[in-house]
Amino acid sequence: MSTQQAAKPTLYLPVEIKAREFKAKVLLALIAARQGFRVYLGSKVSIDRLVREKPEQGGIYFYKGGKAEKDLRAIKQRTERFVVLDEELGPAVQDLGYFYKRRIYPGTESYVDRLYVIGDVHREVIAQVRPQLIDKVEVTGWPRVDLWRADFKAPYASDIQALQNRFGQFLLFSSDFGILSEQTISQEVARLRQVKSSQEEYDHYERSMRAAYTDFLDFVELVKRMDADAEFPPLIIRPHPSEDIRLWYKHLAGLQRVKIIFEGEISPWLYASRGLLHRGCTTAVQAYVGETPVLYWVGGQAAIKYETLSYQVSQPVANYSALKLACQAIMSGNFELPVSVEVDSKLCVDEELACDKIVASLKNMAVTNEMPFGLPGWKRKLRFVWGHVNEYREARGWGYARKKLAKAQRKMAGGIHQQEVSTVAYKLIPDFSGSITECDFNLVEVEA
Repeated sequence: MSTQQAAKPTLYLPVEIKAREFKAKVLLALIAARQGFRVYLGSKVSIDRLVREKPEQGGIYFYKGGKAEKDLRAIKQRTERFVVLDEELGPAVQDLGYFYKRRIYPGTESYVDRLYVIGDVHREVIAQVRPQLIDKVEVTGWPRVDLWRADFKAPYASDIQALQNRFGQFLLFSSDFGILSEQTISQEVARLRQVKSSQEEYDHYERSMRAAYTDFLDFVELVKRMDADAEFPPLIIRPHPSEDIRLWYKHLAGLQRVKIIFEGEISPWLYASRGLLHRGCTTAVQAYVGETPVLYWVGGQAAIKYETLSYQVSQPVANYSALKLACQAIMSGNFELPVSVEVDSKLCVDEELACDKIVASLKNMAVTNEMPFGLPGWKRKLRFVWGHVNEYREARGWGYARKKLAKAQRKMAGGIHQQEVSTVAYKLIPDFSGSITECDFNLVEVEA
């Protein structure tokens, strides 16, 4: 528990996919703390447990998307505000109307107090397809995009150097297939049926997934060809956090030159690489902002996202020969970056950080001040012992079903603990003055 016992407005920040969200959420937590909030940053499990156990209603629950009505009702019984910044709906998403129809569950609009979006085009789409939400929309940009700025690149310097020492010069493929098996298609269709959608939407979603799966299988054959070609530059494949890396290993066993690696967040890997290959992902825009060459692989069945920034900042390549020549040009330094691309309507970036805009909006919400959360000493010790035992088991795969273990290792490898939060915090904001305390397992309290 914090040594400061004053009641404060409280912000609850769950992290679901650590590799994607963690550093951006730390930055948001630090800025919110400086503006008078007490922030709880933790895994989704630990934040939800805290919300259930805290003695009074109060605070703001900050989430990455919609939830089912029963879950929102439970959250609103313990907190006063529910706000959304949907990290699935970035500059790589083309059919925004389709996704905004379903990402906030129909019928739950009244539970959402704010919806923070990355650009003006999102507000325009929401006005068309979900007019019930338009008064709650604020165009702020994303904390994740804040970290793309030059002044936040310095903290990655040692990681970049370590990767370059380890792998030399390489190209990075950022996967976003998502669907690597027939079983995943079945599971996703079943999950979609929990949302009130039409048969047309079910069919559209299933067609998209089957196209992605076919493209994955075709890409596997492409990678085998790359690996056997001594003239093709070194490539590192980074699976998406939602993908089961075991399926990559299964399909691409025995590779000699191409490597499959998922470690930490993507930024240092991108900055350490000579260029990025993708098929429609947000990282392409990050690469463009950082002046890293970008190639869009369009040689598949999935719909090409012509209207997205991810496509517009990239050079499209549709066959092996074009891909090989473009990759060789990148490695030799002869690759020409695209002419300036108009990004303003799709990506809100200006002098003020997105984090500052979001925190200013949160401050305008009337919420009850709360005292800090604290567990009895015995319960805290018990939870930490049990938590560390499970973390140790998880790291070694003892006693976990393979599917559950793979998901946990992808989403929350290493947990969320005080030491790592502090290390990241003081790299991002070296003069931060406040306390960073682990008050429960995988739950860190931040206040200034």
